[in-house]
Amino acid sequence: MKPFEIDEGATYRVLITKPVTLETMRLLPRDQHKMQGSVLAGIVRTDGWEAIHEANPIA
Repeated sequence: MKPFEIDEGATYRVLITKPVTLETMRLLPRDQHKMQGSVLAGIVRTDGWEAIHEANPIA
């Protein structure tokens, strides 16, 4: 995915390209995930933008 500025206070609907571990939770690419921008930013910091297939803010 092409990098963009993440609003850490916003909520995003996210599809990932590979399994991602968040503390004790494992997110799988087959599911659509709803998360805060701060969580999305953490995934990008640890796994890179290549782990994100799609991320859209929820109005």
